[in-house]
Parts: sequence; C-alpha cells; structure tokens
Amino acid sequence: MAFEFAALTLLLTLAGQAGDSPSLVGPIWVAVELAGMPVPADPPARQPAIQFSADGRAAGTDGCNRVSASYTQNGERVTFGPMIATRMACPGSDEVARRFAAAFQGTSGWRIAGGRLEFYGATGKPLAIFAVRAAPGTSPASPPAPLASKVFDWTALQAVPIPNGERRQVLDGPTATVDLLHVHVTTLAVGKASGEAVRHLQEEVLIVKEGEVEVSLDGTTQKVGPGSILFFAAGAVTRLRNVGATPATYYVIYYKTPKTPKA
Repeated sequence: MAFEFAALTLLLTLAGQAGDSPSLVGPIWVAVELAGMPVPADPPARQPAIQFSADGRAAGTDGCNRVSASYTQNGERVTFGPMIATRMACPGSDEVARRFAAAFQGTSGWRIAGGRLEFYGATGKPLAIFAVRAAPGTSPASPPAPLASKVFDWTALQAVPIPNGERRQVLDGPTATVDLLHVHVTTLAVGKASGEAVRHLQEEVLIVKEGEVEVSLDGTTQKVGPGSILFFAAGAVTRLRNVGATPATYYVIYYKTPKTPKA
C-alpha cells in the first residue's frame, strides 16, 4: 500500500515570526562554518566575510585576500560568477580560503534561518553558514531564540529548484535541548543522485515519502521505497540515487549537540 503523506503535517518546532522577507543585501555576513567545519573567530581579521549590494555584486574577504564576484538571485536560488581576489600571502589561512571559495563555487541556493545565512548546493546541505557582523561599538547579536511549536502542512511547503530536483525547507534552528534541529524535504529527479558520497558528522534520519531510491551506506547498497525509514549514524558515508521511474521524495531530519564532531 502506498505510504501517503499528502495530509501529513510535522508537529515539530519553528520560530514563526511574521515580517519582511529576508534579504541578502545590506549586512556584513561573517563565516562561522565552511564545509561543515567551524571557522576560528580569533583573530577577527582572519574571518571570511561577504557583503551583498543591490547591483548584483558581492565583496568581502576570504580571511586573507579581498574578494569580489557577481551574483544572480532568483528567489531562493543564487549563483556566483568567477571570484576575483587579491594575491597576498597569509600563512595558516590557505585552507579556510579554499573552503570559502569552494562554497561559493558550489552554491545554488540560500536561506536565512535563526538569524544565520546559509548557502547550499545540490545536496541541500549547508556549504557555508554566516552570522551578521556587529557594528563597531555595539554588542554582538543575541543568540537566536529556541524554536517554538508549530504545525507544518505539506501543501504549504515551498518547493525550491535545485540542480538535482527540488528542496522544501521545514525548520532550522536551536531548541531548548539541542544546538540545532534541522528538517528539510528533498525530491530527486529521475536518475539523479543526492551528490557524491559524504561522511556525516551528525546522526540523520530519512523517511521516504514516495518513489524508489538506492541507498549507499558505508559501501553497501539497498533499494527502498515509500514508508522506508533510514538511520545514518555519525560518521556514516552515504549517498542516495533515484532509481525509479518517477521523482523520489524523502524527509531529512538531523540535529547537532555539543558532542557533535566539528570535523
């Protein structure tokens, strides 16, 4: 029997604040995480940062060199042109600069959740996470409030195109008991994969809504269909591919705590 989620709602948590739509333009966004690894906050001058202008340009620093690039935004999709950088030498900053450049090259979408800017690529997972830089002489921004209870209706979730299908954001932010609770829904087009095999820093739970996917888990493969529940332990190497004749949709749920590895 088909595992129907058409009327399914998620009784999870989200700070549902009304207000203006979030915007890339204006703030100076300071990188706090790149490719799943934290960016050292000290010294502040070595933190990568970027600022967007309304004329389609972004400029900032990769932690060593000044950088700039054009960008094209269409709703929650954003792509960047070639990055131009100065050529100073900064010993010890090469790896951060490399991850910063790779994040921009691989970005296809953006979102602001819990006061943080996130860039994500084909897999729907964050490539880079930024926080707003406090103005000189002001106190740092307060941490985001814990997510509040909310009901999510499937029909109200916005589908955002990504290179391998679609992505629906559900929630992303801290709760009273974990540093981060994240839920999104990925739809893989026929024949498309979630990306290259990747090692997870945190535990993840996936629930297949519809379609047939081939799951690669630590070197083994298995086909699963609607209603299947997948658990990936921290450190697992995984990849999903749509092997059916129709789009394959699945929920992705993960969380981070102080015990979650940083790299």
